[in-house]
Amino acid sequence: MTVPIEMSLEDEILETLGICGCGQPRDVMELVERSLTRMSSVGRAAANNEDYRLGLQRAFRRENALDDPLVWAHFYQMDHLGLIEHGVSVWCGWTTPKGEAVLALLRKYLAEGAKDG
Repeated sequence: MTVPIEMSLEDEILETLGICGCGQPRDVMELVERSLTRMSSVGRAAANNEDYRLGLQRAFRRENALDDPLVWAHFYQMDHLGLIEHGVSVWCGWTTPKGEAVLALLRKYLAEGAKDG
């Protein structure tokens, strides 16, 4: 008989994002939370196109973020994971129901003050 093992919130997020716990997983979670927040319906409704673009750049904490291939890789991965729906361009996407659920998990985890392991 197999006994189901309950996953911790952190493990659930790591598995969903497809990352391990080494390095800087909390920093990655914070980045995903910032970008999903910006791409959520609330974030999109609060900004015009220029504000939205600048807000995404702030989420990545760098000027000209949309010129950085690593930023594009982040968007491609979020699209691949089904967290965002591809818009006209991948950075113009919006959160999917799965993305909104992951955003809620990230907010809960980060609010609890979890520490890197």
